[in-house]
Amino acid sequence: MLRKTGAPRRGAPSFLLSTSLGLLVIFLFTALLPCVKVLTIDVDGRILWSQEIKAGKELVYSHVHSVEKTPVRELFHIEGDGFHLVRAEMSSVGAGLPATHSGGLALVDGKFVLDLDVRLRELNFLLSPETLPTLTANGEDIALYSYPTGASLNVRIVRRHLLWFQLRRLMP
Repeated sequence: MLRKTGAPRRGAPSFLLSTSLGLLVIFLFTALLPCVKVLTIDVDGRILWSQEIKAGKELVYSHVHSVEKTPVRELFHIEGDGFHLVRAEMSSVGAGLPATHSGGLALVDGKFVLDLDVRLRELNFLLSPETLPTLTANGEDIALYSYPTGASLNVRIVRRHLLWFQLRRLMP
């Protein structure tokens, strides 16, 4: 009969105990850490861009109007866990754009400016490369015209633990 030589197995219970304690500490650490707000932009369900965002920051959606062929800019402010559409700027009015001066439409520096007060939980757009859609967030322009016509753009604010955010910076 074969017999194993050497010391008996030692250390298995202490390994399990230390691993369990380590996982418990990590769980409690992440559960108690403060959360940060992260602006996420996804196209057809794939996250394209995400970055920490603070209340009061501005998000701009720019595109060329599909009928008028003139630039349009929509300005949103970050408020809480959502967006506040405060202004739309366009260089013409007509088909699909406001055609009267009611509702706060004014001509400012050669642009028609429409003051708005619309609060949205998330932003959803259908993309068309012909309209040259671009999002500007945290001073960074995100070109969206490489996506096919009909691609779905979703912009949300989610809360993430600070540990998640720090680990994301370390990983590619």
